[in-house]
Amino acid sequence: MQNTVDELDKSARDEINYPRMTRMPCLLISVLGVIFAGCSDSASDAGVPELPDLAIGMASLAGKVVDTMGSPITGAALSIDETGETATTDSGGAFQLTVHGETTLSLRASASTYATTRLGAIKVAVGVAATGVEIVLMSQADVDARNTAAGGSSMIHGIIAVRVGKGASCTQDGATLAMNPPSAGVVSYASAADGGAPPSSIQADAKTAAFVDRVLPNATAYMLQLAKSGCTQAVPPVTTGMLTYVGSLPVSAGGVAQVTLFFQ
Repeated sequence: MQNTVDELDKSARDEINYPRMTRMPCLLISVLGVIFAGCSDSASDAGVPELPDLAIGMASLAGKVVDTMGSPITGAALSIDETGETATTDSGGAFQLTVHGETTLSLRASASTYATTRLGAIKVAVGVAATGVEIVLMSQADVDARNTAAGGSSMIHGIIAVRVGKGASCTQDGATLAMNPPSAGVVSYASAADGGAPPSSIQADAKTAAFVDRVLPNATAYMLQLAKSGCTQAVPPVTTGMLTYVGSLPVSAGGVAQVTLFFQ
């Protein structure tokens, strides 16, 4: 079963799957692990390299790597775990990868002083040039500080950075996130403005909606639940544009698992 998400906000050793909205068997950690700012069949994004002609059976991914302030990161290294393709960002943070179409792909990005960020498994349709992929790197110092503040250590824990993709009728403001069991991680919400008390739910204009700190790699039976009155969380695989989001994602010690959750 696939759910189609109309708009997207912007191996595998530890798999993470969404919980269903109704009764379900025990699943692995529940998240859909990719962050994409948007996808199209043309290279119209400013700063994204011109896409190559694609060989039979191949596809393309293009986008940018930025820091938490949105500034481009030059020289970031990208790789596909399953098939070994690699790329390096240019002076504008842009990258382009030619990949195998209709193949499960796990993308990772890294740069000096930044924590390695791993996006979840996706599939790109054969012959498609998907653009607008955005990967946000957090500094290693920030990741270490978050894990320490949550009572953990980056020697053994990772974190999940969560965004919310917009559905047809649901927005992210006022939504909440739960990690089950609660002891599996510490949830906090990103504030749209500096200062003030930490918010108790997802803010309307927060680009990163929430964090889950102190998450153990190789852990099973976790569920990450996005909730809002009158809204239903999408269950993977989720198809949007030319991409299918498979729903698996590795969490690594000292690293960041970047994930977008979706409402239907």
